[in-house]
Amino acid sequence: SESVILYERKRIHALKYEEIICITTDRPYLVITTVESLQMFIQMSLSKVGELLPDYFCLCNQSTIINLTYAYLYEEHGHFFVSLSAMLEPFEVSRRCKRNIKNKMLYINKNRGL
Repeated sequence: SESVILYERKRIHALKYEEIICITTDRPYLVITTVESLQMFIQMSLSKVGELLPDYFCLCNQSTIINLTYAYLYEEHGHFFVSLSAMLEPFEVSRRCKRNIKNKMLYINKNRGL
């Protein structure tokens, strides 16, 4: 499947995975941010959502999953950060997640021919 059905309050959304930029926690909700800057709130654990997403999504810290197809910069300034083309602020990457993100970014960019 290339999309997910989301139930948000009294609405049902059919959302393509490629439209999702990131998923962050805002307890007790998860906030799904899309390329059109739409934010949807769902009640589900971040780990459960992570199991449902394709491989190009990656946990970057304990409260954020990002879509690496939008990642254009990975840098270190004391801490590690990844920038996404559709977001203003970079996301901090935990030490635990940095190797996985670097490897996935390299793989995605290699397959894109970058």
